[in-house]
Amino acid sequence: MINLLPQENKKQFFREYTMRLAIVGLIFTLLLEIGIVLAFAPSYAAIAARVDEGQSKLAQLKANSPEEALSAEASIAQIKNDIARLRGTDQGIDWSHVFTELVRSKPRGIGIFGVDYEVLNNVPQIQLRGYAEDRDALSVFRKMLTENTLFKTAEFPPSAFLKERDIEFTMRITLRVPQKP
Repeated sequence: MINLLPQENKKQFFREYTMRLAIVGLIFTLLLEIGIVLAFAPSYAAIAARVDEGQSKLAQLKANSPEEALSAEASIAQIKNDIARLRGTDQGIDWSHVFTELVRSKPRGIGIFGVDYEVLNNVPQIQLRGYAEDRDALSVFRKMLTENTLFKTAEFPPSAFLKERDIEFTMRITLRVPQKP
């Protein structure tokens, strides 16, 4: 094809053409961005509302929590005290070993449903509540405890031996205190 336009006009048309293409590209990009904003605006509004709702609930919980925080701190302190008691005392008593030996000494016919332990006047003691099928099982249990080197005494109230069968008992066991080297 024969070129009828002078070179300067060609350059000007080419510049105008590229400018038109750039403007169309920018308009397309602008319309695309507007579409994206419109597509995500409802979800953004919903998320913002949830965040605001969560922040208000958190502020309300923080306002109501001083009493609950104190009760939680008290229960944490109680748990720490219980853990310290279970770990042992300065006398070197391993309570888990004591309870293991106690359960091993329990003959057939004896059921233990309550255990309490404490150290009074540097003498460790255990109080057991339980059930015995008969007097013989109870006396065998006491004999096995006193024969064990871990236990010093096993005392029953005399009323524990009044019934012949289905005896509910409470006994106090005194532990031998390990000697410190």
